Amino acid sequence: MRVFPGNPLPVERGTSPIDIVSEHALESYGLTVIEIAEVSRKRGRTVWRVRADDGVFALKSLTVTALRVAFLTEAHAYLNERSTLAPVLRPTTSGALYVEDGSTSYVLMDWLEASDEHVSLSDPDQLAAVAGTMADFHLASSGFRPSVGTDPRDYLGTWPDVYQARIRLLTVLKQDARRGLRGRADDAYLSAVNSILDQADLASQLLERAPYKSWCELSRQRGGFVHQDFAKGNLLLTEDGLKVCDLDAIAIDIPARDLRNLLTRAFREARACRPELVDAALAAYRAKAPLTSGQLEVLMADLLFPHHFVRAARDLYMGLHPDRTPAQAAPRLQFLASLEESKRATLVSGAGEVFV
Repeated sequence: MRVFPGNPLPVERGTSPIDIVSEHALESYGLTVIEIAEVSRKRGRTVWRVRADDGVFALKSLTVTALRVAFLTEAHAYLNERSTLAPVLRPTTSGALYVEDGSTSYVLMDWLEASDEHVSLSDPDQLAAVAGTMADFHLASSGFRPSVGTDPRDYLGTWPDVYQARIRLLTVLKQDARRGLRGRADDAYLSAVNSILDQADLASQLLERAPYKSWCELSRQRGGFVHQDFAKGNLLLTEDGLKVCDLDAIAIDIPARDLRNLLTRAFREARACRPELVDAALAAYRAKAPLTSGQLEVLMADLLFPHHFVRAARDLYMGLHPDRTPAQAAPRLQFLASLEESKRATLVSGAGEVFV
């Protein structure tokens, strides 16, 4: 059984743990609390393990807008109705899917007991299992349409503009890097950025030739959502198989977004773009959710685009991670540049075509 950090905080019966978590949230869910333990805290989100008279639950706080929480919880509830992939979302005593307390919202879910084993995305068999679960997730989400007035973060049709904005950013940051204020990090950026820009341009051209717009139109008609964060830390190995947790990033987009995120994580873990990882993931996914050759072209274009290198450069030059020094950024940029080179060597033929 996985051991979670945090010290359990016992609560005497009949008292309220107001100093630990929102009293209003606990009252709204009608919980008679026996014990609470904070198990994680990151980016404005905190999760507590709550042992109550009627079971063990995960209580999560979110500091996003209420409109965003409304979307996330209705998507979560839809997934619960159509699958057993995610922990069951519990309503309040009045039937609401979340509780607002000031600028913070709270959601309550069943607690999932998981093994202490973690999925290895660099193992083709384990990656295939995750890709199959991803297909189940996308199929279960099919038909979902967000309520008017919620915040779904709809990315359908936006990729070409995003690509061009990121290409422009990489070009602008070259001027900053040439000032040499960040030492080795500037050197690492400048030594890689021209080939990275060539790769980004090629990916943009490939996306333009691929049936991206038609896939977006099809997804709009069918309804559904993507997870956006199929990282191994959000996958729990339970007695009933893989479960998907941390649904805080759910958005509206084509399934290729999740597939690209999963494969790039696998490449990073393997420290190279390995063809057997692509083959294993796509075979498992397509066995449940078939993809056309045109949809594969869209995926391969997005897989080729240097998203992670752009993010690392943006973090460095725009100060998005002030705790990360230029000395730490240099090896990160060098690693991501080598990973992009591996992607080009594996995915792109000598004629500039992407293998599908």
